[in-house]
Amino acid sequence: MTDETKNIEAGKTILSIAKSDERPAPSRDMILSATRHPIGTLHVYEVTGEELAVIENANFLRTFYTLFIGIGLSAAISFGLCLATVPIANAYLFATFAATVMVNVLVFIVFTVLWFRAERQIAVTRKRIMGADR
Repeated sequence: MTDETKNIEAGKTILSIAKSDERPAPSRDMILSATRHPIGTLHVYEVTGEELAVIENANFLRTFYTLFIGIGLSAAISFGLCLATVPIANAYLFATFAATVMVNVLVFIVFTVLWFRAERQIAVTRKRIMGADR
C-alpha cells in the first residue's frame, strides 16, 4: 500500500494519507471535493504517424522561416532607412548598402513564400485528418 490512496465516491475525491516513517500523518483524512462539468461534445480524430510527422515538420519549418522573415525584413528596413536618410559620399559604401537591402528583401520574399507553403501543407493535412478527404 502506498502513502496516498484515492477513492472516488459519489462525485467526491477522498484522499487518505497513511502513516509512514518519513513524514508524520495528519490527524484526520483530508477531503477534497471534485466538481464535474458536463461535456457538450468530444471530437476524436485518428491521426496516422505520417500525418503527425508532416504537421511536426511543417510547424518546425514555419518557426524557422518566421525567424528569417524577421531578420530579412528588419535588416532591409534598417539599411533602406539609412540609405534614404543619410547622404553617403562613397560610391562603394552606397553600393554595399544597396546590395544589402536587395539581398534582405529577397530573403524576406523567399522565406515568406516558404512560410505560406508550410502553412498550406499544415492546412491540407488538417483537413485530411478532420475528414474532409476521407
